[in-house]
Amino acid sequence: MRREKLKIVASGAAPAAPAPFVLDDQVGFQLRVALQRMTANFAAHMDEALTPTQFAALAKLYEVGPCSQNHLGRLIHLDAATMVRSFYKSLSTAAVKLEAV
Repeated sequence: MRREKLKIVASGAAPAAPAPFVLDDQVGFQLRVALQRMTANFAAHMDEALTPTQFAALAKLYEVGPCSQNHLGRLIHLDAATMVRSFYKSLSTAAVKLEAV
């Protein structure tokens, strides 16, 4: 015996139509637009050829002092691969130096 699928609907209420998708109302879209604006503003005011990621790393090093590359990555919320790329770019500009610990 085959059972029918039942749909529960409040009595007297019509089912609500799904809200239309509006790109401008999406949080992810708004975050991307904000990031683009921030990046353009950052580039316009930065004297050195630093990326926002490199600037964050240098600012955090200034704040906390010398630390390991791994710890610095955790402090600025970067995954290891991104931290390594950013770190070696900074080494090539002499913004940071390696010290034995």
